[in-house]
Amino acid sequence: MIEPLYREHASTLRALAYRMTGSGADADEIAQETFTRALAAPPGTVLGRTWLLAVAANLARDRLRRRKRAAYVGPWLPEAMEAEAEPDSADPERRYGLRESASFAFLLALEPLTSRQRAVLLLRDVLDLSVVETAAILRMGEGAVRVMHHRARAALAGYDEQRSIATRERLGMVRGALERLAAAVATGDPTRVEAVLAEQATLHADGAGRFGAVLKPLRGARTIARFAIFGRQRLSGIPSRQSLLENVNGAPALLIDSVPPPGVDVAPRLVLTCDVDQAGRITNLYALAAPQKVSRLRASEGFPLHQVDGQHEARGDHPGDRPNPVP
Repeated sequence: MIEPLYREHASTLRALAYRMTGSGADADEIAQETFTRALAAPPGTVLGRTWLLAVAANLARDRLRRRKRAAYVGPWLPEAMEAEAEPDSADPERRYGLRESASFAFLLALEPLTSRQRAVLLLRDVLDLSVVETAAILRMGEGAVRVMHHRARAALAGYDEQRSIATRERLGMVRGALERLAAAVATGDPTRVEAVLAEQATLHADGAGRFGAVLKPLRGARTIARFAIFGRQRLSGIPSRQSLLENVNGAPALLIDSVPPPGVDVAPRLVLTCDVDQAGRITNLYALAAPQKVSRLRASEGFPLHQVDGQHEARGDHPGDRPNPVP
């Protein structure tokens, strides 16, 4: 019976496929195709987790290679996915938790890996499978799995040096940084925006070549602050609403929905999330406006600004508290 298999393994297949491809649409299609193939499997086929993960991993590797062969204008970011997951903990048995492994920072760190290296790393360090299980899923020798796993971890060394576990405390720091950023941008003063950013901060802006997105990451607090104020000026007079969602790719995020008039090239939807340092300053700011990558998020519910001691402060409830499936 396929139904019990689906209930038990569908979310795991989608989680693997999303982290392989960076696409929620691909992840859904891969999971569906995997179970379609299970229905068509010859009599006597042992259908279980290993078989399902083997099919899903191969399909995901194909999708990943296809994406990387296609031309893409500007920085690439994964599709924004809202999910429900407990904050990660420093579990020595699982190198990367579900929240962290869905983050923009982690998925960008995976980009230099080959499709097989990526699959090995995800199976071993996110899904916490053994060498034997990983070898069976990818149809590799156990020695080859160990070598490839070592190389994949070495490629993530730079990420590991700067990573932070997605604990409740760290997620609260991200939320606070986004609120301060929204308040600073609302003033129109670039110096206030700079104060929210680390000196060597980086902006990754993915607009799929549209909406004034940059063609390469911007670096430096001053440069990013000016770009942010420019973006605010472009929204001047255009109806827009903001929400703070609690778990977009494993972290809080600002969602800005706008209604630009015809002929005005402003993103109708923008998602902002970030990484922070120990002082709570933004080190990496991720701005996602590519329409096909932000469509799954709910509509903004309003995130008002009000005056506090002569300055604007962003305030609002957190509508992202409602549960959603894990990507």
